[in-house]
Amino acid sequence: MTTRFTYETTIHGEGGFGKIRKGRDTVLERDVAIKVLNLPSGKFSADDIERFKREAKTLSPQIDTLIRDCILLLDKRLSSARLFGQRLTTAFASNKPLSDVLAHGRLHELAAALEELTASDFVKLPMGQRVLILEKVATVTTSSDQRLIYAAGEMLELLLSRGLLLPKDDYREIVCPAVEWGFGKQSHSQGGRSIRGALESAAYESRGDSHDIIVEEICSKLGSCDWDSEADWFLHAVREITSTLLANPSCTSKLVELRKILRTVNRIQNSRPGVAN
Repeated sequence: MTTRFTYETTIHGEGGFGKIRKGRDTVLERDVAIKVLNLPSGKFSADDIERFKREAKTLSPQIDTLIRDCILLLDKRLSSARLFGQRLTTAFASNKPLSDVLAHGRLHELAAALEELTASDFVKLPMGQRVLILEKVATVTTSSDQRLIYAAGEMLELLLSRGLLLPKDDYREIVCPAVEWGFGKQSHSQGGRSIRGALESAAYESRGDSHDIIVEEICSKLGSCDWDSEADWFLHAVREITSTLLANPSCTSKLVELRKILRTVNRIQNSRPGVAN
């Protein structure tokens, strides 16, 4: 071993191929996992060297760090095989081309890939890829499978921010189910709270068409509410989203409707004892 690396004598893992020890890269100044191979001949063959070169080039730093943390127990949570598998799948997903993930990946892999994109990146995706992403979201948001519902919620939260620069009709396909989720049938769930938070962030960051879409969908959904029968938490959530929309400099449409909603909510909350404003 070169003088670049130092390592402990304690063995942290062992298999038929070799032993794992905790080491230190003195050049990069970081901990590393060092595999000491079982070599009957006492030296590497040309095939061995080529194999490890290929592995080093293939693994992203994110995957390398994850495996090292698991082997050396630097992250105790990764002792759970299920959690480690989920993290590793996500790490590999972020290292795949988006086309591969769209064609063959699961929703959480797609979410990991989209996590790496900005709104500017997302709007530049080929139209076919954007259509496929929106179609996947449309499919899972109408599912009764709880696992898909959870994944759909994560996707909607991501797309509310990543889709801010999309054409109006495309962004509406994201906002419409998000508003339904946040203020409709799923509104009382943890997922509903997360979606409302993502909607508020989008209401704050949106400009032009994307802001108009959020305003239109919020007004459409809340226009027929029986306000006096709504719970305090719901009224508070409505006040937060309408206030955020009105505070945005891009807010020029449906001002009368938004103001009416906000006034109604404030009136009801002020009439209820013990409700903080």
